[in-house]
Amino acid sequence: RRPRVRLESVLSGHETLRGSGARYSRRRSSSLGRGDERGWCWWPSACPWPAWLTAYLEQREQHSELRREMRHLCRLRHPSIVTAMAAVIQPGEETVMVMELMSLGSLGDLLQNASFPLEGEVLDPILSDIVLGMRFLHSFRPPVVHGDLKAANILMDASLRAKVSDFGVSARRKFGVGTPFWMAPELLVGGPPSMQGDVYAFGIMLWEIFARKLPYWDEEVSHVLSMVADTALRPPYRPLAPAGCPSRVVEVMEKCWANDPLGRPSFEAIEWGLSGLGVQSSAFFSLREASRKKTDVLHGVFPPHIAQALVRGETVQPEEHAMCTVLFMDIVGFTALSQRLSPSLVADLLNRLFGCLDQLCEQHGVWKLETIGDAYIGVTNLLRDQSADHAARMARFAIDAIAVSECVSISEADPSMGTVQIRVGCNSGPLVANVVGTRNPKWTIFGDTVNLGSRMETTSEAGRAQVTEETARLVRQQDPSIR
Repeated sequence: RRPRVRLESVLSGHETLRGSGARYSRRRSSSLGRGDERGWCWWPSACPWPAWLTAYLEQREQHSELRREMRHLCRLRHPSIVTAMAAVIQPGEETVMVMELMSLGSLGDLLQNASFPLEGEVLDPILSDIVLGMRFLHSFRPPVVHGDLKAANILMDASLRAKVSDFGVSARRKFGVGTPFWMAPELLVGGPPSMQGDVYAFGIMLWEIFARKLPYWDEEVSHVLSMVADTALRPPYRPLAPAGCPSRVVEVMEKCWANDPLGRPSFEAIEWGLSGLGVQSSAFFSLREASRKKTDVLHGVFPPHIAQALVRGETVQPEEHAMCTVLFMDIVGFTALSQRLSPSLVADLLNRLFGCLDQLCEQHGVWKLETIGDAYIGVTNLLRDQSADHAARMARFAIDAIAVSECVSISEADPSMGTVQIRVGCNSGPLVANVVGTRNPKWTIFGDTVNLGSRMETTSEAGRAQVTEETARLVRQQDPSIR
């Protein structure tokens, strides 16, 4: 016998669909089946369902299922999960959940914030909160399966306590859900969400936390998913453990993302595996922070590709460049100024002037090679392709540098000393770039082009830029408006 339905619901649904253009004839109530005094009727088994009635009943069942899910979620209470206060459910509208306020946003946001210090004493409670929250969800029968566990779905409150959010995928659902890179192999091929799938996602999230990057961030999505889903691969295709990651964390990761779902640990076992991690994780993050600072310094002094090679301990090979423009600049009368000013005032003068020139380098795309005393050296068409306008770029930079220097006072405490005067020299041609030295390495440039550019500066005049014939020819060719 078919399910019983409210007679007024059937007729109301039929009228709605007929108003939208559906062609159905309205039957009398007696033709719908045997009714009762409360308005219920039974649909005869021999009579096929109309399409409009099938759609209506499916929509009603989905709405009822959603209401049951929301009631269940609102009853869940645990210190390590985000509390759902209420839900607003309207047929045909997107469901709105009212949740507790988590003022620091997600763990994923904090991981992408390089200024946030993620150290052992901060990380250990976060991992503990996540594991306790997942243990609580999995303790229900049937279990509450998260289905999309990742750092972006771990929310942080003002006390840096982590709480699991965006959970509630029912174990009754028969299709895969989640974010692909965090999905277990069995889910990628259409399997249902499961507790073992949550454990796999936790393993990927552990990598995400210790690497402070998204998994497979530099790989092609389709390639990664096909490789992860291939359970025949030995070893399975997974992210490489971050360099220096504590061995206990690596061990837990590898167990969590095992190909065989039955071979993955429970969250109780994960809690034991990560217990007492504080000393190891603190050492790991301290070493990585020191390495990051060293890398930042190298990137501030060397071009990116040179800095990366030095970090890897590689020997940098000389680079030949067919055409670059080199600029030399120094302060006119700097030796006399140094005798009149105290060392601190000289340092302040250079800091203010070179700060202005650094901004001009960013504006004009000039690579600041180095400063030696009061000399400032820049080059174009060295790190990126500027072959179409490298001489014109440098000419515009020189003009602006002279103008800016005339606004920089020699001594802020004594305006009567006037402003800075500089002289500039430029040359264009081939050169060689290389790292010299081992104890205090320096990336510099060599060749006749460089030597002649330096001579152009030393023979120039205050407030003027002297360029070679080759540079002048290129400037006229690349930007005739420059005079």
